[in-house]
Amino acid sequence: MPNINLLKKVTSKNIFLKAVILTGSNPLGIIFWAGVFSTKIIEENITKKNVYFFGIGACLSTLFFLTLVALGGSLVTNFLSENIITILNVAVGMILIVFGLKSLKKS
Repeated sequence: MPNINLLKKVTSKNIFLKAVILTGSNPLGIIFWAGVFSTKIIEENITKKNVYFFGIGACLSTLFFLTLVALGGSLVTNFLSENIITILNVAVGMILIVFGLKSLKKS
C-alpha cells in the first residue's frame, strides 16, 4: 500500500474508488471491524448466514454515510471561505484530542 499513490491524477470519476481503497486499507478500520465482528459472533452466537448479512449491512451503511459526508463537505466548501474551513478543521482536531485524553484518563 505505501507505494500506491492514491491522490495521483484524482478526478471526479475515480475519487470514490480511491476513497474506498483508502478506507478499506486503514489499519484502525480493520481492527475496529474485526473487533465488532468477533464480539457479534461470540456474544450473540449468530450463524454464518447472519454474519454475511451483518457484514453486507456494515459495508453498505459505511459507504452510504461516507458518501453523505463527502457530499456535505463538497457543498459546504462552496459556501465557506478557506479560513473558516481551516478554523473548523483545527476545532475538530482539538475536540478529538480532548476526547482522546479524557478517554485515556478514564482507563
